Amino acid sequence: MVLEVSVPQNLVDELRAVFLKEVASKGDNYAHPADIEKAKTNDFWLKRFLAHHDLNMQLALGMMLETVEWRKEANVNDINETNVRMDYLVDGGVFSRCRDKDGHKLIILNCKKHTKGSKNFDELKRCFIYWFERLEREEKGKGITVFFDLEGCGLTNMDLDVIRYLINLFKQYYPYFLNYIIIYEMAWILNAAFKLIKSWLPPKAVERIKLIKKAELGSWVPLNNALKCWGGEDDYVFSFQPEEKESVAATNNNTANRKVHFADPSPMSESPGAAGDKENDASNKLLSVNPPNTITFVKDGNELVSTLELQNIDSSISISYKMKTTSPEKFRVKPSAGILAPGEKTTISVTLLQGFQLRGLSKDKFLLMSMPIDSADISHQ
Repeated sequence: MVLEVSVPQNLVDELRAVFLKEVASKGDNYAHPADIEKAKTNDFWLKRFLAHHDLNMQLALGMMLETVEWRKEANVNDINETNVRMDYLVDGGVFSRCRDKDGHKLIILNCKKHTKGSKNFDELKRCFIYWFERLEREEKGKGITVFFDLEGCGLTNMDLDVIRYLINLFKQYYPYFLNYIIIYEMAWILNAAFKLIKSWLPPKAVERIKLIKKAELGSWVPLNNALKCWGGEDDYVFSFQPEEKESVAATNNNTANRKVHFADPSPMSESPGAAGDKENDASNKLLSVNPPNTITFVKDGNELVSTLELQNIDSSISISYKMKTTSPEKFRVKPSAGILAPGEKTTISVTLLQGFQLRGLSKDKFLLMSMPIDSADISHQ
């Protein structure tokens, strides 16, 4: 996305430095690690905060701090299709389709499907966050257009609380993310509500509101890209489609999968026989690890998952094991520790947590530690 405001790189670097310093002073629980990582690596995200406030450093910093604090409190990085109200997502009240004349994706509110008070407002807010986050990922931060389809709607369909919440998302937490607000086929009875909505918006945003009738649609949404019910050519019938997460191959320069390496092994104690030795020395070969040196993440539904198999290859000794990572905030390891009886096998699953990017994953390492234990130790556990 080309920003309308030119943002010099030195301002980006300055904002990053002061932001990271402020976050560090507020403690480990102030911001989600994924958002801190994004601040460190994503110049465009920082440019958006600066552009949102016309290069005012203090205002950009304040918004950025408020944003990451809200994201942590609202568990934004963890919101996905498994923990939002799917019945809200599949009813067609909110969905994304088509693009405006500038090529920006529409988030469409089919207001006929909504009646004020008919849905749990907190759950509805999570669904809006889901769509904002999904479009952030799919469009790589490029702005979106909100399309209010008000054809056939009356006062019962105009939920001012929902509209105010949407406006606040753009104003407070999603910088430079709004292209237009298109109000389509609004009945005259809603004029008073529309005036109230305009009062909530800053002047720059008011300029982006487009109140249109069907005959004017083509000026804002090309007809070959507009729904047939609006008079366009797209015969799309709504059916909720789960998010297609970014493919591993595309993110890794067309390499099939993203790999993470094992660190040099170290024993859990000074006792000989620690597992994980890449050289598979005979003296240490109590535990077979497959793959031995590198784990590869592959797409499994909406997650990136890797597995490795451990086997106690000794016929008489039980082995305890523990797996650690250099980035515990990024990965879920199950099981992370356990005991293997002689000859027993187990499979460890490693999942990249929601909100973290594949970029830089190859720098992360895992450490697999093991040691032999006798039956007396097991009986006391």
